[in-house]
Amino acid sequence: MANPKHYYRPTTLAEALELAQQPDTVALAGGNVVLGRLDVPFETLVDLQAIPELNQVQQEANGWYDIGAACSLQQVAGLPGLPEVMRRSLTRAIPLNQRNGTSVGESLVQPARFPEWVAALVAHDIAIHQLLPNGDTVTFAASDAIPQPSNRDLWQGIITGISIPPLEASDSLGAAYVARTPADQPIVCAAVFLRLDGSGCVETVFPALSGVSESPVTTVMLPLNGQSLTEAAISRAVDSVSGLTPVSDHNGSAEYRVAMARVLLHRALLECAARG
Repeated sequence: MANPKHYYRPTTLAEALELAQQPDTVALAGGNVVLGRLDVPFETLVDLQAIPELNQVQQEANGWYDIGAACSLQQVAGLPGLPEVMRRSLTRAIPLNQRNGTSVGESLVQPARFPEWVAALVAHDIAIHQLLPNGDTVTFAASDAIPQPSNRDLWQGIITGISIPPLEASDSLGAAYVARTPADQPIVCAAVFLRLDGSGCVETVFPALSGVSESPVTTVMLPLNGQSLTEAAISRAVDSVSGLTPVSDHNGSAEYRVAMARVLLHRALLECAARG
């Protein structure tokens, strides 16, 4: 394993992108997670904290939050109007010092370290903006862009920020988790976005799970569209969930994780119903 031998602190995105193309290079702000390891598998560190546009938070007229990738998770947690489920995903089990020392961009390239936060991002369908090595700027939905932490190729390019949409009057977010202690990292967690139509029936439901596969986040289908959000409908929907492939470990067997996934989806949907 290598450890960084070269350090750069560019002040423009163009300079940062050029530096990031060197072999064995990581470009990030914060570094609490990546640099907190005994061995860091990169020769060169490109520090993004001095790039002004990556440190900005703006709320647009339509209620969307545009958040630069160098902003800390603590800055996000303190935003007024942030959906409460997203705030809770940052403050329940992530200590304050880690929230202060971890940037939004770093959390996205280390998603397994922040399961509740990443599940909430995917369920709420936030947008992730990335500057590619060829200079093109692209935007992805979180469910498409959040990388596998073992894939070194996904460290190429630079994540420039995220955009979080507001919850409309007919929208709600719900979440639930199971952990060894109330402040511990979850063994399994679930987040669900729900939108109702004018008659009070489900128009859109989008769930995200963590802890039920080798992937940091897994999405599943819940057959609820067109139905009223009753206890019976929720029970039928979560009982139909299949295709989960968790790995047994010291925190819980695969069978336990599958069972808890259904329980947590049920709880998250009940929270949506209560908020609605």
